[in-house]
Amino acid sequence: MKLLTLIRHAKAETPFDCSDFDRPLSPRGEADIIRVADRYNPAKTPQKIIVSSAKRAMSTAESLIRSRHYPDNILHPDRSLYSADSNQLIQLLSSQEEHIEHLALIGHNPTISELATSLSGEIIHFTPATIVTFELNIDDWLSVSAPCGNSCYQDSPSNI
Repeated sequence: MKLLTLIRHAKAETPFDCSDFDRPLSPRGEADIIRVADRYNPAKTPQKIIVSSAKRAMSTAESLIRSRHYPDNILHPDRSLYSADSNQLIQLLSSQEEHIEHLALIGHNPTISELATSLSGEIIHFTPATIVTFELNIDDWLSVSAPCGNSCYQDSPSNI
């Protein structure tokens, strides 16, 4: 069994003077991810966090790492997550090293919601700063397919 945690970036600002890629978190988004991260306490700490390199996703990841006291070296920015579709994310998952037992992805909607629905067979909506962990019924990442797991943890700012 492998664990996969999917996180949608926290709420972002929509300033007119920057690109979508460079949008920062809003003050509410900053507060929301800290509150949700403070409640997130998995039995196994993620060994690797792959994060979209968009500013709002990186800020979400950095807040999670600070809140949970995770080491910085588990964070792996990946520009491809910004525009990836759910099939590309499944390919990314299938390329992970076998020793990784718990992997986290921090990215964007609709892709995160589509991936969650595909992996679990359930419709799962991700509002900003939502965290969902799945138990995947696989022994290695090469076996990732749809559906292959169940959600075992779900939290969002609306639950607080």
